[in-house]
Amino acid sequence: MNIQTYTSEQLTRYFDHIELSKEHRQRSSEERELDYLKRIQRHQLASVPWENLSLHYSSNLTPVLALTDPQEIFDKVVGSGKGSGENGTPVGGRGGVCFENNILFGTVLRSLSFQLYPVGGRVNHGSYFTTWEHLVNLVTIQDQAYAVDVGFGGRGQTQPLPLVRTPEPDREARVDEVIAPATGRLVLKNLPEHTNRDRKIWMYQWRSNDDAEWDDKYAFTEEEFMPVDFQAMSVNISYRRNSFFMHSLAMTRMVLAQEIGEEGDGIVGEIALTGDRVRRYLGGKEDVSEQFETEADRLKALKKWFGIELSQRQKTGVKGTAIALPFS
Repeated sequence: MNIQTYTSEQLTRYFDHIELSKEHRQRSSEERELDYLKRIQRHQLASVPWENLSLHYSSNLTPVLALTDPQEIFDKVVGSGKGSGENGTPVGGRGGVCFENNILFGTVLRSLSFQLYPVGGRVNHGSYFTTWEHLVNLVTIQDQAYAVDVGFGGRGQTQPLPLVRTPEPDREARVDEVIAPATGRLVLKNLPEHTNRDRKIWMYQWRSNDDAEWDDKYAFTEEEFMPVDFQAMSVNISYRRNSFFMHSLAMTRMVLAQEIGEEGDGIVGEIALTGDRVRRYLGGKEDVSEQFETEADRLKALKKWFGIELSQRQKTGVKGTAIALPFS
């Protein structure tokens, strides 16, 4: 099987896109491989939003399938390097759904000689866990496997989480910071739907602070998923009538300290756009909230908060859909 990687020229353009300074693009001899991975992950989370715009702002009469080819995803997010698109609209500059962002990031890591493979996940929708519709990369560093996710959006991971089999109740599972004061962890447990109670699956859990209850966000396996699996997942989220992606417009990206004038490149907050409102959260508290009355308002917010500009055909493609706002 042909395992795709990016060229050195593509990696340079990717690093430019995520605004990673030149002195931090190569791992120094003193730097741990894990710290290098963390830095790249933080910058992608802040520069490549989780978003499902293509399912709503489309000139096609049928839903647009999420991409699964690494080169096509690169062109969508970073750009093809072949100039402007329709009506001078920049090529690239977008984000994607979970497996688009994680396929992009996994291909970048593979191109940088990291050892990894992709696995599938089931998302918790409250009353049930979905079919396979999420992707996580498992990266191995010095014989330790880490779950690395840049595609879950709000309340998702912000750093690699180690897969540590912790026997309960002998000791607690390892807890890692997400965006302070929130934390996340991985535990092995059954899903409510499981009939084989001896077979456990990895669960990513999140809590808003140290006093809050843990909330199951998604479960994932350690079995490697193939490109054909993600192609099937793309069809599922794009065409299933009860899919969250079909009926909701949502996007999220993280905020680095330097974006708000603070020192360092740690993640300090997130920006989330849902339907007719965009919010920014810093340190777990909302500090910006803007509501849209028209499509023009929402398109301005896309550019202001996410740097995304749509073509004229994409802008008008939302007319008549369930998520459309008034055009005047």
